[in-house]
Amino acid sequence: MNENLARCIETLTTSTAGLSNDRARIRVEGRWSIAEIVEHLQRAYAGTAKGLERCLETGAPSAKAFSMKHRFWAFVIVDLGYFPHGRPAPKHVARGGDHDVQIDRPRRH
Repeated sequence: MNENLARCIETLTTSTAGLSNDRARIRVEGRWSIAEIVEHLQRAYAGTAKGLERCLETGAPSAKAFSMKHRFWAFVIVDLGYFPHGRPAPKHVARGGDHDVQIDRPRRH
């Protein structure tokens, strides 16, 4: 597994360890709940996987060239680690809120 993906899974697993589903649904000061954040990440990662599968099927990348604006925000968010507050999530990865989100617990072997 890719090192960055493994680190993401480890962060999610340790961050939600021992957290009940009721507690995960609590919103503080109008911000997203933990369950909504996990749902958002699941939708984003699933969309990325679907896009990669399409690229593999066609044998060609589907991405457009980044504009200077996109390059700037990618640098700010990815390289500097600053994520500005108040920016809406794209509709396809926004929280649904119309169903329960179950936080998967790591399986013990």
